[in-house]
Amino acid sequence: MHIIHYADGRYLTGDEVAAAVVGYAEALAREGTAAATVVIPVRVADGSVERVELLIGPASQLVVEAGEPGGDELRDPELVARIHAATVLSRSSQDGTRVSAEHQDGVAVPGLEDLDR
Repeated sequence: MHIIHYADGRYLTGDEVAAAVVGYAEALAREGTAAATVVIPVRVADGSVERVELLIGPASQLVVEAGEPGGDELRDPELVARIHAATVLSRSSQDGTRVSAEHQDGVAVPGLEDLDR
């Protein structure tokens, strides 16, 4: 588990989710003009899982640190795949390469339209 520090909040989420969010934020920052919202699962104080919406872009200041071990890892493979696809799309637009965001490595990525671009 990892903690994402964003604005005045601290959000405990899964390792893969945190890595995907940071990678996407980096790609958007390199683009310099784009921002996007992502909705991620987080574990709250009572142990339940809720979702939060983060606005990430060139001015985002995200800090990610390892959380304390314990509890079940939060996983959302479909969300991680959509964020990775959006990251690839953002990076490809920076170098002029055309990439189909709906198909990465020959695999369809459903729900990409749910991410703002």
